[in-house]
Amino acid sequence: MSRLKSGYVKVMTTHALSALDVTAILEWATQERTLPAFFSFLRESGARIASLGTPTGALYEWGTVFREVDPYPRRARTDFLIPAFSLFAVDKNRPSDPLLLHQLSALQTLPAEEYLFVNVIAPIVTCYFEMLLTCALQFECNAQNVLLGFDPCGAISTVLFRDFESVDKDVSLADDLKLGVVFTSPFKCVHRELYNYSIKHSFMYDFKLGEYILSPIIGAVPEEAACASPSA
Repeated sequence: MSRLKSGYVKVMTTHALSALDVTAILEWATQERTLPAFFSFLRESGARIASLGTPTGALYEWGTVFREVDPYPRRARTDFLIPAFSLFAVDKNRPSDPLLLHQLSALQTLPAEEYLFVNVIAPIVTCYFEMLLTCALQFECNAQNVLLGFDPCGAISTVLFRDFESVDKDVSLADDLKLGVVFTSPFKCVHRELYNYSIKHSFMYDFKLGEYILSPIIGAVPEEAACASPSA
């Protein structure tokens, strides 16, 4: 049964321990091969927290989480790895260049919208829901903590996730799945008794994933593809 360890821990400590919780669960899921073959992440394997005194006598915590730089597990076919925003961002040094998504699409025999769905949208959404439905973890997405890896031909090889402090840990779902996990930190734990339980899930999916990643990527589909008729 999933549960919280008892005892009081301070704010920065709970944040750091939550990131370690998520890393441990994803390591287990990777070893059990319950996640998609192209799923990868950057492990957050340790932290250091300093508790500092203030003039008022209250304690102020400052700390850091140590994040590894090598993807786990490593995908041998990955030729380059980029944050999601690189697909639709303008190159400040060469603003007249086509968007990277347009450049990748131009290399393909697939129509641009089909290439986008198969190699970007579907892999991201698949990994997102597999983390939730097999690990009870709902990732807080933005366009810099989701990275995409491609092989030399521009086909997707990796969907990589990083920055685990803000991942929601669904205690109720973990119990349903009989994961048997122990959350060392209460931070970002959600359960069905919360009045805003459904709102939290909607916020993570509809707003974070939808507005921060999916909408701008879809909006960057080359105009000629977006305007093409279904029979074209």
